[in-house]
Amino acid sequence: MHQLYIANKQSFPQLTEADLIITGAHSILVKSLTEEQKKKIKEMLGDIYITDGNYRLPAWIDERMQAYNIKGEFDIYHIALENNDLYSNYGIFANGLLVESAAIFHLN
Repeated sequence: MHQLYIANKQSFPQLTEADLIITGAHSILVKSLTEEQKKKIKEMLGDIYITDGNYRLPAWIDERMQAYNIKGEFDIYHIALENNDLYSNYGIFANGLLVESAAIFHLN
């Protein structure tokens, strides 16, 4: 969970350009979850969360993701969209893949 993961074009054909590298706790937004995914999410987060009508599937739980095993220091960028609720987030497309944005609360 505490590492980077890579979504590649073979597993995620909707990627528009290059592979997408994200943190393990960052979520892809999906229409449904398996029972095993639900169990792991509840163990990790205590509940299942929804953003813009889609389930949040953390990268470390998604079987299609691969661990990014390149060692080194990396800059990590998070995007939060302005709104009146510091805890809200949105679905955004990152390189063609629907993922969650960060909540403003997490960037403070």
